[in-house]
Amino acid sequence: MKIRILFAVTLLCLLTVHTGTAAAAEGGGTALFFEDPAFPADERTVRCLKELLTLEGYAIMPVNAEALCSTAELTAAHNTLLVLADAARLPMAAIPPVTAYLNQGGNLLALNAPLWQERLTRFGDEWLSLEAYRRRMAGTAPSHCFLDFRAESLASWHRSAYRMETDTRFSLVVADELGEGKKALLVDMPDMEGWDSACRSFETSPYPPGHVMTVFTAKGGPRTTRLAVELRERDGSRWMATVSLSPQWEQYVLLPEEFEFWESVYARKDTRLNPANVEMIAFTLAYSHTGHLHGQHSFAVADVGSAPLDERYRAARKEIPVPAFEILAPSYKFYPMSDVTALVTAEDGLLPAGAPAPMPRAMMSMHPRPEAGGFDKGRHWRWLPLLEARGSDGTVRGYPAVMFFQDSTLCAGACRASFAIDDPGWYVSSAGKELLRSVIQRMRMPLFLLDGGADCYTAFEDQTVQVGATVANRSGGDEAVQLEFAIKDKNGFHTEKRNMQTVIPAGKEMAVESSLMTLEGRDMPVEISVRLLQKGEVLDEAHHMLHLWRPSASPSFVAAGKGRFDLNGKRWIPHGVNYMPSSGIGVEDRTYFEKWLGADAYHPRVIQRDLERCVAMGCNALSIFIYHESLKGHNLLDLLRRMDDLGMKANLSLRPGTPMDFKWDLIKELIEVHRLSENDTVFAYDLAWEPQFRPHEREPFNKDWEAWVVERYGSIENAEKDWGEPFLRDENGAPLNITPEMVGRAGQGAPRMAAYRRFLDTLLFEKYNQARTLVHNIDPNHPVSFRMSMAGDPTDWQTDALLYDFAYLGGAVDIFEPEAYGRIGDWEKVKPGAFTSAYARWANPALPVLWAEAGVHVWDMSSMKQGEDMLQFQAQYFDDFYRMLLMSRVDGIFWWWYPGGYRFDEKSDYGIINPDGTDRPSTKVIRKYAPLISQMETLPPVDEWLLFDRDKHNNGLTGIYSELKKDFWANIEAGKVPGLRTSGTGTDTRTCPALAVGNTPLNGNNPPKYMDSVFDQVARKDEQGGWIPLKNRASVFLPQTEELNLQISLTNLGEAALVPPDENRNQAGDVYLTVSGALSFRVPITQDVGRFQSLTMELSLTDAIRDQLKASGTIRLQMEARDRSAFGSVFELQLKKMQP
Repeated sequence: MKIRILFAVTLLCLLTVHTGTAAAAEGGGTALFFEDPAFPADERTVRCLKELLTLEGYAIMPVNAEALCSTAELTAAHNTLLVLADAARLPMAAIPPVTAYLNQGGNLLALNAPLWQERLTRFGDEWLSLEAYRRRMAGTAPSHCFLDFRAESLASWHRSAYRMETDTRFSLVVADELGEGKKALLVDMPDMEGWDSACRSFETSPYPPGHVMTVFTAKGGPRTTRLAVELRERDGSRWMATVSLSPQWEQYVLLPEEFEFWESVYARKDTRLNPANVEMIAFTLAYSHTGHLHGQHSFAVADVGSAPLDERYRAARKEIPVPAFEILAPSYKFYPMSDVTALVTAEDGLLPAGAPAPMPRAMMSMHPRPEAGGFDKGRHWRWLPLLEARGSDGTVRGYPAVMFFQDSTLCAGACRASFAIDDPGWYVSSAGKELLRSVIQRMRMPLFLLDGGADCYTAFEDQTVQVGATVANRSGGDEAVQLEFAIKDKNGFHTEKRNMQTVIPAGKEMAVESSLMTLEGRDMPVEISVRLLQKGEVLDEAHHMLHLWRPSASPSFVAAGKGRFDLNGKRWIPHGVNYMPSSGIGVEDRTYFEKWLGADAYHPRVIQRDLERCVAMGCNALSIFIYHESLKGHNLLDLLRRMDDLGMKANLSLRPGTPMDFKWDLIKELIEVHRLSENDTVFAYDLAWEPQFRPHEREPFNKDWEAWVVERYGSIENAEKDWGEPFLRDENGAPLNITPEMVGRAGQGAPRMAAYRRFLDTLLFEKYNQARTLVHNIDPNHPVSFRMSMAGDPTDWQTDALLYDFAYLGGAVDIFEPEAYGRIGDWEKVKPGAFTSAYARWANPALPVLWAEAGVHVWDMSSMKQGEDMLQFQAQYFDDFYRMLLMSRVDGIFWWWYPGGYRFDEKSDYGIINPDGTDRPSTKVIRKYAPLISQMETLPPVDEWLLFDRDKHNNGLTGIYSELKKDFWANIEAGKVPGLRTSGTGTDTRTCPALAVGNTPLNGNNPPKYMDSVFDQVARKDEQGGWIPLKNRASVFLPQTEELNLQISLTNLGEAALVPPDENRNQAGDVYLTVSGALSFRVPITQDVGRFQSLTMELSLTDAIRDQLKASGTIRLQMEARDRSAFGSVFELQLKKMQP
């Protein structure tokens, strides 16, 4: 074994920073201490802080609320440290000045974080919360009431909903609390999903001239805490505002600017609502605005009206959002902890690790971020934990105290420290004082490590590993430093140590390299450590383990086939979760969040803890993804090694792109650089993430659709005659595909719609099979599929998107991977997932069915935390889903997703575990079912076959399920196993029904319904005996010898098996490869070809060319069932004789 390690040191000297820390070496600094009678902090804590600051040489300058709210007075220009003795309760108007102070490089020490848990606004001589301020401003009635429900009729209201079949009800109810005889509109939604709206239209705008404010009174049901209000103008533009509801009646006043543009007339996107043009008002619950709601919800609305603009309301509505600063705010960067039995000083913190600290009465944790171990991470900050909260099992529950250092590119090199401890007595304890003093001392030191160690955590045996450190100097002067690099073996003994001394000039960046070092003959793993010293004093340190990966001498790859997964000869059922690390929760930076396997976001310590918790709850696999950009991070190998050590397998998604626009060069590099073909921890690849055929995804293939119609029908005119409908074109004659009305229309299917679905089937097969073939050419060991979104959802009623269909995908992938977002609800909503499995087994019974995603989110946007009722619903949903899995005997499940906490970009929390590692109700459900899933047997043979016909239904699978669900569930309730089949299932080209796509009579000018094939490759033999692939419609120049040998590979896509002629007699339906055009002959196939099986034929055209071809001509290759019909794709070649 030989690993070369190159030592390199990047010394980063920050430009002069006007903060207290920058001047600390000179012995000065000002502590801006926030004190105001309206914001009282604990006197003992205040006194303690002032004593410590004075001891460290700070001059204390009191700052009252007025100064804190003044950008002119709150500056970072004079070596300042802002101290907040109680950061939870602050003026809202202080947000801009404090934000500016931090961005300018001001240092900050915050106790009782997060900041602005209460944002207070001055109301006369009082400081009130924003909601209290609004209530003070609210009146008793709008000046103009245009919806008085005493006079309203329900006939004036209509409903708009994602699922119109649900039993949402409108009623008028008495609301005497608002005044004797008052009435309100009650909207009761027993099964909320997606969006559901109560709408009222007007012939003219209900807003009188000069009225711009919308006023109404409302309250929410027990589970309904938010309400969206939509106003639609006459030009079709839509405007949405959202309010928080309580169980009591409250009046709401909305200004025009509070209504945000919603997807409609995009020419209006940058304008503002004009109440004078309003033609409709709607009160709605919607995924997009009120959160991922489900189940029972209700709200009531009364006294809807308008009023002229009152500037006092505008002042009351000026909500200043809490800024995002790590370890400070907003609250979603923190989480509560439970089962905390010990509080100790953190590993790699300021004080010796593991020293006990007293337990405070209340505390929270900051979501973890990567620490300093490792080199060349590209971070502009350092996250340093100070305290660890530990649970009864000894594991880390969280970090209630953290420091955050920044380089010159981020907040001008400022430093901040945060304590999420709500207990004044804790801060004045001896342990609290000691930690506070060490923090204040550390904030004055100008030098720190941004990172240090090796540039990877797991290496290949022949890999060169670079070791170094990134050092930040926050002073304006030269600093002489010493860097000590060391290697320890797994027993903790130093085996190599190197010291380097250098002077870091002010304002400059330096790279220093030493000679190469080797680890030849050492046992792995080893520990790499870096210490930063000055004048013999250790200022900072970082360390991590470095591991080695070798491929297994006898790898155990997972096989996908026979309708299941197999590992080491036995059935294996992946049971796990879609994994992203806990260190990505509450992060606004989407690149950091999404590309978590990159250098800056990967955190081995947190990831190891996460993986161990996954295993403990019963997971044997994870679904993960990597972007090509993350290659340079060198972290995938480390993750896979950790998973393998814990006995887990990985379903690995390779990004970017999809097979519809395949980025093969990038995907190929991901596979080859990581040597994934040798890695049996990976069990499958995903090549796309949640594609559908939405309008913008269909449009690029409109010309292909037109070409397919000409190929399969012979001409557009033939197709139009067969359909009885026109081929759609735009005003310029360009081809179109289908309209939303055609997608969602139930009832008898139209041949044109059936033809378009068949075109999409063949398009999907072509693209995804080609991608799979490319992958298998360099890695035959891993099955290939993709995240199929809502494909296979039998209850999808969308009118704009066509879901991918399993029909031909079954031949293009190795695994069916549906997602379960159409299954969210009670048991009646969950159980159609069993029909999804049955449909997949019809499409290709050889493929395993793996639910790629299933989950439900639990975040309540009104309280900005997990909702207790939502957590209970999540658990019940998981229980129901497991029930469906066991019923349908599927082949695996990956829940969405692992980490609990707030996902910023999606405003959701799908986590299956609390951020502190304790169980959610859903975690307990996973633990309960894990052994049952692992022992699940395969599905018994089918007892009852149910006949279906997709072409009968414009809405495809949804129509099929609507027709069959009664019989399907009757069989299951009777203890039988139902299966699906068509009139073509089990037939061959001799026996299948003589129908065309769309159930029209087969006439020779339309594509057969049950016979189909595709040419995978046509190749020409070269002079060396190899095969050169040819493109469709390629020109082939023939030498004077007039020899042409072709190799033709094809796949049977139809349900009917392809049958060769018998030796003794010919029959209708015998299959031939026909050559027509400049040459005319046919060649019989020589073997049966079942659905999705492939056949390779070699064809010599030498004699035919000599006898029939003149100077040049086009030949046309296509399959044909004798005396029945030609079928499948067409391949053309332009043959040209070379002149002597």
